[in-house]
Amino acid sequence: MPRFGHFHGAGDGRELDCSKIMRMGRRAEVKVKISRVEELELLTEGGEGHNHNSWAIWAEPKVLR
Repeated sequence: MPRFGHFHGAGDGRELDCSKIMRMGRRAEVKVKISRVEELELLTEGGEGHNHNSWAIWAEPKVLR
């Protein structure tokens, strides 16, 4: 079964949170504190060492300060 991969929240060049490897049909919530973050990034990474057949969807991302 193909894997989605990891979901990362990064701020100012450093990792703030990372999900475990997600499989098809699974969900994860990534919450990070961003009160002192200037640049926020929502990143994904393939879970099998490559990006072939890797899918990532950030559904309804919200930023609250």
